[in-house]
Amino acid sequence: MTPKKSIESLVRLVRKQVPGVVVSVDEPSRGAGAWFIDVKKGKQSLTIEFRPDLGFGLSSTPSEGFGEGPDEFLQDATLLVERITRLFRTRKRTEPARVRLLRELREKRGNISQVDIAGRLGIRQPTVSKMERREDLNMSTLRRYIEALGGELHVSARFEDGSVEIGLTVPKAAAAR
Repeated sequence: MTPKKSIESLVRLVRKQVPGVVVSVDEPSRGAGAWFIDVKKGKQSLTIEFRPDLGFGLSSTPSEGFGEGPDEFLQDATLLVERITRLFRTRKRTEPARVRLLRELREKRGNISQVDIAGRLGIRQPTVSKMERREDLNMSTLRRYIEALGGELHVSARFEDGSVEIGLTVPKAAAAR
């Protein structure tokens, strides 16, 4: 299916699943460029960036200025429309995966504050905030963050025929020796 046909199909599906939605499409100026689809319902707006080779990127439209790219990525149009429907129904915003992961992980561990984490790591709270917003962390930084939450970081690679542990962490007791 051509990108144009994919976008037309997506727009039909969004309009069918989200009654009252307003959709506008910006076609790329060159054939292989990105398509931008703005989806608005009431005061809530979402932007979809479609790149034929990457799939769909989804972001809540910022109140001013532009973001740094999509917050969430979905390969399948059906999953994208389900996510859009859920966001409009709950009136929530998209979040980059890493931001959601680290912040939610911290909150689920007994609602530990950024100040608590900063104290455990020997850094300032604004640095913890920056860590939680970063798209890419060094493994050593992520390991220290997880340890500050009281856990251990394990990295594995998953394949169709099984998983392989890549980097075993040293248990805290052994590291203290």
